Amino acid sequence: MVTMAAFLHDNAWALAAILLLFAFYLWKRYGLYLRGIRQVDAPTAERMVAEEDAVIVDVRERREYASAHIPGSRHLSLGKLRRHPEALDRYRGRPLVLSCRSGARSARACIVLKKHGFEEVYNLRGGINAWMRAKRRQKG
Repeated sequence: MVTMAAFLHDNAWALAAILLLFAFYLWKRYGLYLRGIRQVDAPTAERMVAEEDAVIVDVRERREYASAHIPGSRHLSLGKLRRHPEALDRYRGRPLVLSCRSGARSARACIVLKKHGFEEVYNLRGGINAWMRAKRRQKG
């Protein structure tokens, strides 16, 4: 019979890899939350615009924004946002919902804004893809 200590010793690398994968999973799942960034779905973002004077900021590139965007959204690419976060100073104090194609770039943009003192920063979970799916469901 193998003792627990012998098992751990013989499988240390495998156990370390499992722990590392688990830590990565936790960070991906809760990392934004731990940084004070909340995620919202499309219906919640729409309600925030209507009821809380929220601003939707699309951080995709210009050509992506031109092809399709959320009505009423503002455009500031992630690259420009990183260089000039003060471009959004006029919206300080209002909820900002950041959007991109899928939610990944907008999550990075949320982190940038939080570092520059913006308080109410939200990531649109699933980005414009989720927004468009939600709109199709409403019509359907």
